[in-house]
Amino acid sequence: MSKFEVNLKTAFSESLYDLCLQERETDPARRRLEEQYSRLFDRIRDRLDKKHRKLMLRLETLGNEKDGRDDELIYLQGIIDCVKLLKIMKVI
Repeated sequence: MSKFEVNLKTAFSESLYDLCLQERETDPARRRLEEQYSRLFDRIRDRLDKKHRKLMLRLETLGNEKDGRDDELIYLQGIIDCVKLLKIMKVI
């Protein structure tokens, strides 16, 4: 990754989190999905014994970490590609 790309990644990293937080607070569809997920998660968890609940929670934690990293990289790569294209087009 070039220095230019590293600087872009650094500059745009925070905007990713701001956008996600804003969507969580303002998007009704997102809220509904989170509520549905939470209810289903609770129903499954309540049907498991203590040992299996811990496994399920660990699985969710690892899945969230993995997906979060992937999503961040995809988003950042999109920004980098966009800026590179604008630079090639001599817009910036």
